[in-house]
Amino acid sequence: MTPEVDTCRWQPIATAPKNGTDILIGGGSCPYVHINAYRTFGRTEPVLEGLGDRQQPTHWQPLPAPPADALAAVLEAQEAPAARPDDHVPGQRTGHDQSDVDHDHEPGRR
Repeated sequence: MTPEVDTCRWQPIATAPKNGTDILIGGGSCPYVHINAYRTFGRTEPVLEGLGDRQQPTHWQPLPAPPADALAAVLEAQEAPAARPDDHVPGQRTGHDQSDVDHDHEPGRR
């Protein structure tokens, strides 16, 4: 059984997942809180991505869940079919619509 993670409190960095999961890190010599993940980069021990030797966070916590309405909008956008170039949207000028061109007018005549 996997131990439950306290999703509301900062935890010691030694307890952070080392499997590439995005987490919030901060504290210690890390001057700000940001998203990061432990990755192996071909090494045997995972390391926090993109941190220099001087930036050593002391704590981590899981990312919060996104707001429900934001998540729904992202999922809806991913499921919506992409418009094809030949699809005409009413009221949209495509450059191929000649309805505003005077077809009776010949060049050179007024």
